[in-house]
Amino acid sequence: MGLKLHEKIDLISDPTVMSIIHAVRRCGSANRTTIAEAAGVTITTVSRLLAVLLDKNVRAVREDPVSREISIVGDFAYTLGVHAGASKLRISVCDFALNNLNAKQLCDLGVELDVFDLAKSEIDRLTLDPNKVISVKYTNLKDPTQEIARAIDRVIQGLLRSPVPLISICISTPAIVNYQNDMFAFCPNIPSLNGKYARSLIYEEASKLALEKGVLICFEHDTEAALVRQRELLYKREAQEDRREWGYDNIALVYQGSGTGAAFNLNRKLYRGRGGAAGEVGNLRAPWMREKFRYDSEEFPLEPFSDEENLLKKEIRDAVSRPLTIEEAIRSYVFNVRPGDLEGYLKKIGAIKTDENGKTYYALRDFKKDMPNRYELLLEYLLYVTNVLVDLLSMDIIIFGGPVFDRLGDGIIVDLARRKYEGTVQCLARDANIIRSEVPPGEDMVAVGAATVALYNCHANNQVYVTYYSGQSRPVCIEWLGEN
Repeated sequence: MGLKLHEKIDLISDPTVMSIIHAVRRCGSANRTTIAEAAGVTITTVSRLLAVLLDKNVRAVREDPVSREISIVGDFAYTLGVHAGASKLRISVCDFALNNLNAKQLCDLGVELDVFDLAKSEIDRLTLDPNKVISVKYTNLKDPTQEIARAIDRVIQGLLRSPVPLISICISTPAIVNYQNDMFAFCPNIPSLNGKYARSLIYEEASKLALEKGVLICFEHDTEAALVRQRELLYKREAQEDRREWGYDNIALVYQGSGTGAAFNLNRKLYRGRGGAAGEVGNLRAPWMREKFRYDSEEFPLEPFSDEENLLKKEIRDAVSRPLTIEEAIRSYVFNVRPGDLEGYLKKIGAIKTDENGKTYYALRDFKKDMPNRYELLLEYLLYVTNVLVDLLSMDIIIFGGPVFDRLGDGIIVDLARRKYEGTVQCLARDANIIRSEVPPGEDMVAVGAATVALYNCHANNQVYVTYYSGQSRPVCIEWLGEN
C-alpha cells in the first residue's frame, strides 16, 4: 500500500530529502557517492534517507540491481505550473522527475481535458499532437484578470479532484508580488493586475480544496520561472556530461515576449534583489536611442511596415517627449506599434506566413531580410542590455529566450555573438557566452519553470514561508488558503 498524498508531502517537506532528490534528478541516475557530493551531505545521510525513499510503500526512487545507481520514480508525485501570460494561460503538469506531461499522458492518468476550459476541437488536436502546449486563450486582452482567475480555478479544481497526486502548484505572472501586502505590481503587460491582491486569482472553492489536501499554492515572476527551467537544463547537462569548467555559476536570462525582462542566477542562487524587482531591464531608459534612431533620420531611416506609418509617427513622437524605456522602444521603434498597444504587438510578433509548399511559419523569421534597419535596432537594444548585465554582474552565460527569440531562430544569436567579438560591446562582455534558450518540443518554458518552482517549494514551513533557492524566506500571504 502506497503513501497517501499528505504523507508524500510530509516526506518531501524535509529539505535534506529534497536536496537528495534534486541531486538524483539532475544526474539522471547516480551512485550514493555522487549523490552525497552533489547534495552536500554525508554518504551515511544519503544511505539512511534512500532507505526510506526506496521502501516499497514509498517508491520515490528506484535502484538498479546491477549498477546500484539510483533514479527518480516519476509517478511518485506531480506539480502544476501555470503561466498566466498577456494573451493566454499555459499549463504544465510535471512528474517527480520534472518531465512535462503532454495531453495524452494526462488523459492516461485520468485527467479530463475539459477541465482546462478547452473546445473539443482543441482537445482533439492536443491528444493527437504531443508537441502542442496546453493553453487557454483570453478573449478580452483589455482586462483579462477575470478570465485568468476563472481558467486557473477550473485547472486547479479539475486536477485536485483527479487521480493525479498533485503536491504543489505555482502560478507565474508578468507581475511582481509585493509580499508585504500580497499585491501585484510592475505589470505593464497586464495592467489590470496592478494593485490587485494575488489571492484574487484563486477562487474560494479551489483555495479550500488545496488546503484540505495540504497542497501549497505559490506565485512566481514569469522571467524567474523561465530562468529556473533553463538553469535546471544546464545543471542537468553539467552533471551528466561533467562540464563544470563551462561556468554555470552566474547565469542571466533575457526574455523578450509580451514584455522585456531579465532574471539572474548568481553564485548558483536565484537572485531577486530588494523587493523582488531584480532584472526589470525593460524599465531601463536609453535616452541616446531617441537621438540615434529617428523616423526622419537620413543616416538610419526606419523602414515602414504599412501605410499607417505616417499616422503612427505623431503618436510615437508624443510618447517620446520623455526617453522611452527599453520595452516601450522595442514595441514602438522596432515593431512599429502604438504605445500601449499590447494586442497590436502580440499580433505583430505572432503573425505567420505561408511558404511555396503551403507550410506556415512565423513571419518574424523574415524580419532581418524585410526590415534590416529595424533588425539592427533590435540588436542595439539587446547589446545595450547585455553590456549592462555583464559589466555590472560579470555573468558567465547570457541566455536569450521568449517568443521573439524562438521565432527569429538561431540567426539572431549568431549576429549578437558576432557583434560581441567585433567589439560592438565592451571588453567585459566578451567573456560571457551568449546562447539561445533550450525549449523542448511541447513545453512552455515559463509553465515548466513554474512547475519546477512548485517542486522546490514543497519544503515550505507549514505553507507560511516559502524557502527559495537563494536561502531567503519570504512570506506567502495565505489568507486565501483559509488561515486568516
